Amino acid sequence: MAGSAACWAFVAAMLLGPLRGSGTASSDACPGGACPGLSSGSVMLQKNQVRSPQALFITDMDAEEQSRSNHSAEQAALAQQSSTPFCCWWAPDANDFCRSCTSKAWATNWCAQSKARCESCGNSRWCDGGATAPSPTPMPPAPTPTPSTRRPTPSPTPAPTRPTPAPAPPTAWAGSNMVMTHYWDCNGQGCDASTLRPWDVSNYYSPPGYGPQDPLDFGGPRYGEKMWLTGAASDALSAIMGADDGCCGADTSGAGVGGCGKCALVQNPDSLHPDWTAVVMKKNRCPPEANGCGAGEPHFDVAAPGFDNLQWSLSNVCGIRAGTGFESQRQSEAVGSWWNSCGNTADCAYKCDQLPAQFQKGCKLFASWGWKTGNPGSVRFKFVPCPQEFVKHVGAQFGPSGPLTGSL
Repeated sequence: MAGSAACWAFVAAMLLGPLRGSGTASSDACPGGACPGLSSGSVMLQKNQVRSPQALFITDMDAEEQSRSNHSAEQAALAQQSSTPFCCWWAPDANDFCRSCTSKAWATNWCAQSKARCESCGNSRWCDGGATAPSPTPMPPAPTPTPSTRRPTPSPTPAPTRPTPAPAPPTAWAGSNMVMTHYWDCNGQGCDASTLRPWDVSNYYSPPGYGPQDPLDFGGPRYGEKMWLTGAASDALSAIMGADDGCCGADTSGAGVGGCGKCALVQNPDSLHPDWTAVVMKKNRCPPEANGCGAGEPHFDVAAPGFDNLQWSLSNVCGIRAGTGFESQRQSEAVGSWWNSCGNTADCAYKCDQLPAQFQKGCKLFASWGWKTGNPGSVRFKFVPCPQEFVKHVGAQFGPSGPLTGSL
């Protein structure tokens, strides 16, 4: 099956060994004068980030401008890079003066981690001198009105409102030994091979809608999850998931493992947000010949645009097969080797701006999880019914003629 070859190329990334970023922040203070100030505000850089003299983050830039600036700075740094220690910037909003302590740095930046680090980073200060920002000054209470001698007309008793139930928290995990990896090679997903009629390899590619989705765009999460993902599941997972759901293709690999359209709830302890959960639906098969997907090995290779790695991907058709949405294979791995320049995926989210517009949101959503390694191996998981809105979304992406026009 065409999708199978694609899958085990992705999980080969586990052969990399330790994939932690080389830019992990150290605990020493920034050297004096490393964080110069400008009239527009405090200018600092993330500690140990590869940089060039042009790589500056300016406090009065909005998020979009800053992202473009960071991208341009990275390109300028390719010719001449340095790994000398310096700081990220952390400062309140220019019009705020610590009344509500709006930070203009990511929470993961080195200087935003503590009061001591912040104050060692040039023209910045730590609001309230503690780990939490002060609340805005409350408004004074309204004056108590003088009691009236007239009896007020009684108001009708309002109908009781039924509170909206909170998302159901996960019960006991089925296991905590799943390995996850990431890819996006634009190739068709194995569960869609039987949907394509007649078979035409030119129509066998992944639509943008298979990328990460925000449940809030579909009415909210079912289990409190932060994102919906698709991916390639090992046979060990598929066998427990059961037969193909019927909504979203079928596994016709001959092994009879099924699982297409079935979901798992996962949690990655080796991330910036170890409490976050995600729902992952099987749309591809990771065969037992692939590293990490052997008998009894739970593995999910999740589909995230921009997170492919050409060193290990043997079936990348981005920019080669018409309709993939990418200009080249190289563009599809814009964030794939994030560990070479960032300590976690969140710090490399700005690289998602290199992708075509329809892929950027999903790329940034996945990056925000903050994976600290490219192959986390202690992922918690349990099998859950797929959220119905997720099922409807995925089911509307691919038909007998291939990806549906305009599907996102």
